[in-house]
Amino acid sequence: MLKRTSRYLIRSHATSNSLSRIRSKSTQSSRHNFFNSKFGVGNLELTSEEVTAEQDLAQNLPDFQLAINGLFEERSSKDHGRGTHTNFQKVASALPHLERTADICRSSMGFNNPFLLVSLRYLCLAYFIQGKYSLANKIMQERGEAMDWPIVEQERMLRLQLRQNRHEISSEVAKLDTFKALYPNDELVPLKWTMYELIAKYLQFGPKELDTMDPLYAVAAEKLRRKKGVVKKEQEVQPESLHTLMPLDREVPFLLSQFASLCYVVTESQQCTTEVLGDNTTVYLDQAEILWKEALHWVEHFVEDAENENNKKFQMCVQMNLGEVCLTKKKPIEAIEFLEKALQLQQTTSFGSELVLARVLGRLAEGYHALEQPVNSEGLFQSAVEAYEKTSFLSLTQQMEYAGILRKFGKLLGAWEKRDTDAQNRFAKADTIEQEIGKQLKATGCKYPFHSAFYLPLDGFTSSV
Repeated sequence: MLKRTSRYLIRSHATSNSLSRIRSKSTQSSRHNFFNSKFGVGNLELTSEEVTAEQDLAQNLPDFQLAINGLFEERSSKDHGRGTHTNFQKVASALPHLERTADICRSSMGFNNPFLLVSLRYLCLAYFIQGKYSLANKIMQERGEAMDWPIVEQERMLRLQLRQNRHEISSEVAKLDTFKALYPNDELVPLKWTMYELIAKYLQFGPKELDTMDPLYAVAAEKLRRKKGVVKKEQEVQPESLHTLMPLDREVPFLLSQFASLCYVVTESQQCTTEVLGDNTTVYLDQAEILWKEALHWVEHFVEDAENENNKKFQMCVQMNLGEVCLTKKKPIEAIEFLEKALQLQQTTSFGSELVLARVLGRLAEGYHALEQPVNSEGLFQSAVEAYEKTSFLSLTQQMEYAGILRKFGKLLGAWEKRDTDAQNRFAKADTIEQEIGKQLKATGCKYPFHSAFYLPLDGFTSSV
């Protein structure tokens, strides 16, 4: 299931001629004129200048070509189920070329050009995947300063901080009053920044400390539904003008899904475990399921380019979340239907994450266990565990997922004769991981890791990161 990657030679010769061929295509400013291009639901927009610059670099700069060829090379059918390199290893191989690309753009074109912005965006993601957070933050800071920090770049930095469990910096960046003042007539801006504030609060205090004034986010959901009505009516009356509503068209399902995630994480009183459901918990789960289904239906039926790969990645995340909430609600058959759809979407992406795949397989294993199909369940659990074991760096989110899968795997094995030792080994491994999670959380001042139910892609060469 993992993609095939190729080895490639490092070119050490000068690339100034390549840059000189594409420099004439650069514009003087890349601070405005944001548009959507290939980016889908949940993605942050890029300027048209930066998108053009990325295409030019891919066509003309050898180091950048080598990097993206290694990252995106298509896997052949014989490689499915027999991974040669993990994404971590692919990024490690591409990293020297990405660093050299950034150096070339800095030295040849200065610090205010769209080619440098492209290289910094790729480089930041590479460092993030490898767990080199200080370097990722440094690169993102350089990118933001080069653009004079437009709102979208502040949001990009905010997501980076949240994904690193840096709640104190995230709270500082997400200054809601500032953005309300900038966009007094835009109802979505306060909703979006409130969502970020709530995620930061979740990291710091846990699910019990989320907003209690509107715990089901009914007010937010109603505002989003009104926006949906605007888009739908415009689509019916004047289809040719739909492109003017495209940012709104994509913001609505994204925000619906995030408020669904906030409802869902409230139900988790203890990480990596499922508690006996109470009446209040059921209400939260029902609301999460409703909002996720609403977001998914909107993308599938009303987003103009639903087949866009990044829109598929959003759908994959929502399908996984729906599978998870159905498992929690003891509906394994429905859960498996959602998870199998997520699996199909995952296998069509150009930079599919083996750890995203592991999450799907782990949930499928849980579903088959609930259906009393232990043999299928064991195979899926084992595949998921192997994916985590082969990855050199796991974020806090991934460690939490890994520990949860190990515990559920141990529970399965513990029900079998002569497998008690195997079960205890899984539990012991989960204990070790959770102890490490606790140490890392203490260092960041957080109570909980960033939850995998949230969809905040760090746009670069993949939005599944």
